Amino acid sequence: MQYSVLAVDDDEDILELIKETLQQENISVITAKTGNACIKKAEISRPDLIILDLDLPDIPGDKVYKILKKENSTSSIPVMILTGSKISTDDIAFGLNEGACEYVIKPFDPKVLTARVKNIFHWLDYKVKIKEVVKKCGLEIDAKQRRVKVNGSIVDLTKKEFDLLSTLIRGGGRVLSHRNLLETVWGYEDMASAHTLESHVSSLKKKLGPYFARKIITVKGIGYKLDV
Repeated sequence: MQYSVLAVDDDEDILELIKETLQQENISVITAKTGNACIKKAEISRPDLIILDLDLPDIPGDKVYKILKKENSTSSIPVMILTGSKISTDDIAFGLNEGACEYVIKPFDPKVLTARVKNIFHWLDYKVKIKEVVKKCGLEIDAKQRRVKVNGSIVDLTKKEFDLLSTLIRGGGRVLSHRNLLETVWGYEDMASAHTLESHVSSLKKKLGPYFARKIITVKGIGYKLDV
């Protein structure tokens, strides 16, 4: 399973550092530079983790955090607070007591950031390991083994095809936009690779067979959803 992170900071260099660091670990990274963009992208993309800077140009990060936790669509997403060096231990304790899963102070060591992100994902794996095998209408997805079966027969999917199918499953029947899927599965932030997505969807449909091919629904001009 490929995890996704939404990194939020108004500093382009910080965002690039986070993106380059985590992508080396096969973690998909989506970025936002403002609080409003964070809220919007979190609602659409449903990342597995949000790395949130407290000093944003439009909405203070602590207010963004409260908004995320009030919304049903984003309340369960863990948040790692990222902030400047002028911070006290009381501030850190307050943030953690408010529900933040981690607190990282700038400047940070990329290796330490990676380790902390991985620890969060290990915890997520522990929480959901009972759901590692998803079975729906003859479709069986084993996230741990990265294996897919249709009516008991193993389907040979590429890594990207598996990640694409997993992302559609996690969408819970919602329409996922082209941009959402490209960012989550490939980490792209432009629409130039829409053809890549289309070709992978087509290949996935062929491999899953006619029944599930019909279940992957194209929403013209928007994206795809899995109707199972």
